[in-house]
Amino acid sequence: MKNREARLLAAVLPYKPKIEKKIDLIRTRDDWRIFGGWYTTLRLKRKFKYSKDEILNRFLIPCLKELIRDGSTEFHPENWKKHPKEIYLEAFDKVVVKFRYLVEPHAELIYKREKTATVHARKFIQGAFVSIVGPDYEFGFARFKDGKKINLKEFVKLRDKHKVKDEEREKWWPDKKELYFYPIRTWIPLERPRHVRVPKGIQTYGERARLNEGWLLE
Repeated sequence: MKNREARLLAAVLPYKPKIEKKIDLIRTRDDWRIFGGWYTTLRLKRKFKYSKDEILNRFLIPCLKELIRDGSTEFHPENWKKHPKEIYLEAFDKVVVKFRYLVEPHAELIYKREKTATVHARKFIQGAFVSIVGPDYEFGFARFKDGKKINLKEFVKLRDKHKVKDEEREKWWPDKKELYFYPIRTWIPLERPRHVRVPKGIQTYGERARLNEGWLLE
């Protein structure tokens, strides 16, 4: 990885990772760790070839976008060290463009790791990260596995994961005999919940850029 770091430091910008083969994936994953190391050096020594904004915007964000696009990399924030974690979270904050709104208390249950899946009446394409938002707070970034169709018996069986009560199901989907179950594949919590303004409403998706404008979009 040291040879790779030396090449990156000597390379001419822009940095444009492209994962087409296994070796590209290995290098891009190494780059992710290297860029976190660069930021650590900058934080500790107060001096580095690149500024924080350059590390974040010229290197880390293109790297993260490509890793997400490829889809095979798992992220483990519980293993991130203090300084890399700071800039990794900033990268996710810039890259994630949509939010998933959950009525109280479901977003907070995800934050507390008590809820590990969601339920929808419709099938949605998964793969991208979304931020998880409740009535007043944004809690972190989640990537879901592809949804699977479940019947009402399975809904009850899986309740320990999705935490949706029968009265909630009857209120939200009174005529549905089948639903879609989406396990959380990756959960990246914010260091602390962030206050946002969203109107109370049903579970839905929206643009993060509009959170503090009070918009809730289908």
